[in-house]
Amino acid sequence: MANKNNKKSVDIEMKAPDLEKIVDLSKESPDANANVNKDSDIYKHLSVMRREASGIQRWRQALDMTERHIPQFYRMIQLSKEIELDADVTSVSDIRFNNTLSRQFIIKDKSGEVSEELTEYFDKAWFKFWQEQVLQSILWGYTLFKVGNIVDDEVTEIESLKREFYNPTTKELLKQYTDLKGCPIDEGDMADWVFECTPYSELNNYQGLYTKLAPYSIYSKEAMQNLADLLSRFGVPQAIIKTHVSDEESVRNLENYLQNLSNSSYAILGVDDEIEMVNGASGSGDAFQRQLDESKSSIAKIILGSDVLNTENSFVGSTDVAAAQAGLYSADDIRFVESQFKALRDKLVGLGLNFLEGCTLSIDKENAVTGEDKKFILELLNTGKYKIPLDYLQDKLGIPLEEIEQPVIKDGKED
Repeated sequence: MANKNNKKSVDIEMKAPDLEKIVDLSKESPDANANVNKDSDIYKHLSVMRREASGIQRWRQALDMTERHIPQFYRMIQLSKEIELDADVTSVSDIRFNNTLSRQFIIKDKSGEVSEELTEYFDKAWFKFWQEQVLQSILWGYTLFKVGNIVDDEVTEIESLKREFYNPTTKELLKQYTDLKGCPIDEGDMADWVFECTPYSELNNYQGLYTKLAPYSIYSKEAMQNLADLLSRFGVPQAIIKTHVSDEESVRNLENYLQNLSNSSYAILGVDDEIEMVNGASGSGDAFQRQLDESKSSIAKIILGSDVLNTENSFVGSTDVAAAQAGLYSADDIRFVESQFKALRDKLVGLGLNFLEGCTLSIDKENAVTGEDKKFILELLNTGKYKIPLDYLQDKLGIPLEEIEQPVIKDGKED
């Protein structure tokens, strides 16, 4: 890079510390009933409670653990991992965060001038990952980053450490996720390589949006389960045979017919025998469907500020208002990512990359790469007149790519 004259000399390769010596990363989050005496009367009572009440109790228990004198977050993280798999949560969070991730960014030097060299330096897969994880911290409540090895002044990767092993209140890395005390992140070898991202403060116990989403995700999941149970019991019409026959052999033959009704195409019945197909009540699942719809609507409101953008049937006026609301959320996300860039920059400068000193991140607040833009780019590529350079793809994706030699066709045959 051209603007490296003022940097101090660094090693050709700087290796990040191995945090597995501090943290037992082989441990996973506990299941919902870990450390619970399953023979106790309390557990037996809970096991027969309704599923919704049980799920809400887990959420309440996890929330209480974050409000202790020395908070513990592993229960809430375990619950948040389940919420992360919710398709409705994923859908609306992608809508919100892609509005920031799809925008172009520039890096300005310490004098405030746009630097193409610094912009190119950060236009890598590891920086894209950092942006994604910064936005994810809005959902989770916090993220702990570790800078990877530095080779020839180039950052090789940025890691996001498992959240259950970090206590954002005490700023300590925990060896076991159940520990109350750990190693301060600002001491020892890891101090130069580790830094945190906390969009929230100790006033709200570092709780992200997943904490607010938990009850609605639980209700949504249970409503879907109830609908599935209803369908399995009453969705398939019941077959009823009315007969005057009472001898055991004839009744047994009719029972066999009913048991094989799904793959049997014939039956031998008496003259007075009748087969009747009875459908379940059509409105039986309305209550579950309303619960599911309300849960989906609440999820969208928490993440997007409105449920209109996630609804197919909506009026133009309400859609415009919802889009404006989503735009305010997006503007806040952009400012948040830009503000968190300072922590990343200072950490890299502390590792000897002095040419980054004073630089700032600026994300385009007007122009974003929309779906129509991507469609237009694909149409250009399909014409065969343009191609994307291999080096550019490798930098963007962070995946080693290799060109495949195309066979030469002569006279309709491969040469």
